[in-house]
Amino acid sequence: LNFCYRSSKPWLALMPNWVYAKDFYARSLSQAGLTTNAPAYLVPTKRYHYWTPRGRRKDLETGGAKAKTHGHTNASLGVRTSPFISFWYFCGFPASALHKLKAPVGCKLCWGTADLPIAVTADGDPRKRFARNGKKMRKRRAS
Repeated sequence: LNFCYRSSKPWLALMPNWVYAKDFYARSLSQAGLTTNAPAYLVPTKRYHYWTPRGRRKDLETGGAKAKTHGHTNASLGVRTSPFISFWYFCGFPASALHKLKAPVGCKLCWGTADLPIAVTADGDPRKRFARNGKKMRKRRAS
């Protein structure tokens, strides 16, 4: 992140959802002289899946504990996995370009962390905890 900010060029990075909730992210923003809402986010409506080449995950090849949960394989791509929710972080684009920006089909454009859908927020995000606690309270009242 520091490299991206120091480059003074527009950047786009695909990173896990938990990055924005970490201390190093806030430090990186403050060192760059940005507020926490300076970067924007492009969030896919469907979770991204990644491919691990065959032979790279011995626990899957030998029928280990994870073998049952990773059933989708492809001869040329390997084993499909989705270890974390990920979305695009971007910053440094001129305001004139940002005003013209529209989210592509299958994505949501979020101008700050407060705009992120609850489903993709990090576990440490207070909004997610609030939503989870509210759901628990409603469940208790119903029983």
